[in-house]
Amino acid sequence: MNKYVLGISCYFHDSSVSLIKNGKIISAVQEERFTGIKGDSSFPSRSIEWCLNINNLKISDINYIVFYEKPLKKFLRILNSSIEYFPKSRSFFVSQMKRWLSEKIWTKTNIVKKLKFSPDKILFCQHHLSHASSIYYTNNLSHSCIMVNDGIGEDQSFSIWSGEKNKIRLLDEILFPKSLGLFYSTMTSFLGHQINEGENKVMSMSAYGNNSFDNELNKVISISDKKIFNQNMDYFEYQFSLYNNFSNKLTNLLGDPRSPNTEFLNKDLVLSNDKSKKYANIAYSTQQITEKIIEQQSNHAYEIFPSDNICLSGGVHLNCKANNESFKNSKFKNIYINFCPSDSGGSIGASLWAWNNVIEKNENILNQDVYLGPSFDNDFIEETLKDLKINYIKFNTTAELLSDAANYLLKDKIICWFQGKLEFGKRALGNRSILARPDNKKLSQKINNVIKNRESYQPFASSVLYEKAEEFFEIDSKFKNSYKYMSVVAYDNKKNTNKLSGILHVDNSCRIQLVEETDNSLYYNLIKNFFDLSNIPLLLNTSLNLKGEPIVDNPIKAISTFLRSNCDLMYIGNFKINQND
Repeated sequence: MNKYVLGISCYFHDSSVSLIKNGKIISAVQEERFTGIKGDSSFPSRSIEWCLNINNLKISDINYIVFYEKPLKKFLRILNSSIEYFPKSRSFFVSQMKRWLSEKIWTKTNIVKKLKFSPDKILFCQHHLSHASSIYYTNNLSHSCIMVNDGIGEDQSFSIWSGEKNKIRLLDEILFPKSLGLFYSTMTSFLGHQINEGENKVMSMSAYGNNSFDNELNKVISISDKKIFNQNMDYFEYQFSLYNNFSNKLTNLLGDPRSPNTEFLNKDLVLSNDKSKKYANIAYSTQQITEKIIEQQSNHAYEIFPSDNICLSGGVHLNCKANNESFKNSKFKNIYINFCPSDSGGSIGASLWAWNNVIEKNENILNQDVYLGPSFDNDFIEETLKDLKINYIKFNTTAELLSDAANYLLKDKIICWFQGKLEFGKRALGNRSILARPDNKKLSQKINNVIKNRESYQPFASSVLYEKAEEFFEIDSKFKNSYKYMSVVAYDNKKNTNKLSGILHVDNSCRIQLVEETDNSLYYNLIKNFFDLSNIPLLLNTSLNLKGEPIVDNPIKAISTFLRSNCDLMYIGNFKINQND
């Protein structure tokens, strides 16, 4: 008899749902993909509805629902922190209590009411344990150290776990308010970006800077042999303020914070002025100390639980540059960073934890897939195109589709690529992508400036044929399990630099996705077709969405995005749309 577990993550940011059948994830999706609200934190009603409908299930078929954290424990941390910092925390306390007492603390009741589900079958998994489970149980490992690094869970900001057979156990932790993740978020805000959205921009800015602010940042946060790192809380206000992450003391130390949307690079793609240089240098020192602390954390993790393997999760490990720099000299031989290290992955982790510890309690860990969301057949797509009165060309075979797309990529066309099941997580991994050839800097500038309206200093990722990667990049074998999810940068090996001009960052790095045919056959063969024509076995790959919008989930949103963009062509199922038709 089939058994099902539904995992839920919501109420903070990036709500999601996952569905497990007999230990394997069969469906998972983020609520933002349905609502169109980027980072949507609301109760994921639409995601639940989709997961059930696509699998022909009713809520009564679900054996357990698992929430990704423990609300009461989190509430008590907020309450205690508010008391500790009172009266400075007064506004923070009032605002938090209103939301918690009206919604968050009643999570179990809300699930029961919204889904008409038995309260006896609702489970709660600790936040960091959900993160740990999302990476450990999605890799076929019997022995691994696990490291979780984020802003804050219930009260943990960093934790080390052991993974042995199917059991995960806590070994060490760092508690709020001390937090590497919240330090980086604070500096994200200081540098003029939105928290939980702009951290990747700080990482990109850092490549333009130098270490001239190292001494100042070391007063804020620094390496510690005994405590991993020291953090001077006088520079922060996130522990008691709803609106300010940093204090006047940080402003006195570093100068005025950067205003949002201030020019950073000029039209020649060099730093605009002395202020830009200053902020680049602050970003550099922020990135550097973060990398050093993560390296310190990993060394400590190896000391208390030596293993060939380490699994990394939590939002801090979305920092693909830090992942590379902090672990390139690691004693761990295999670094696992999966497709969902952020809170959206909490639903996956919580459901896998329940399966392996509450339901089956066996040692059979199944490899999982990343393509877990909605898909649409050609009949549905064609009907949509007709309803919208869109002119299109239909391909009779996949070979025709691939050949046509590869030829237009060769001709410097920028294409939208909508195929198969929607990816889960932050990255577009070849099913909801905007693609271009990687050796044309003008194309990448057009995508940044005209199509996606991004900051000009943000680089692009690249999808590379697995067997050809070492001809272009310095590939580290310890990251072989992480490259496929764009979780680590790699550096130009100087053998074919002229073929990488559109994807290399100013520091000669690139966030790469190594693509194997067994992972995504259609996407692999698109790149291979392009390689056969160009002798370049890679493509520039960025997500199929416009600024401020989530990655598209369905054909109507995909077509809308294409028509509002300046992309040249769209390949959607077995159909091609031309922007000029």
